[in-house]
Amino acid sequence: MTEELALQVLTLAVLASKGIKIARLSGNRKFDEKVVKSKMKSMKKNGMLVPAIIVDAKEAIKAGLEIVDFGTGEIISAADAEYYVVLVDANHRYQAHLNLCLLYTSPSPRD
Repeated sequence: MTEELALQVLTLAVLASKGIKIARLSGNRKFDEKVVKSKMKSMKKNGMLVPAIIVDAKEAIKAGLEIVDFGTGEIISAADAEYYVVLVDANHRYQAHLNLCLLYTSPSPRD
């Protein structure tokens, strides 16, 4: 993540426009589907009310933390870290967001 993006409130669209992907800490707890579904229900009703907390992936790796791509689960190397931010908090919320995006962008069975 570049200095220009540090210490700012950013949207996912801004990160994507800069080519930045989302990673998570490999040691984070497993997803609880009940929690994800609850977050999805809340997000449908209220939108995203609480922002996620992210850190630069290079800094996380420098601190000795192992990080993985949020979607694939593949370990992110120090060489690839410049293309990632790491969710420190909000893994269930982000998964709920991804699920809702799939739900609303997938073609209906009638298409």
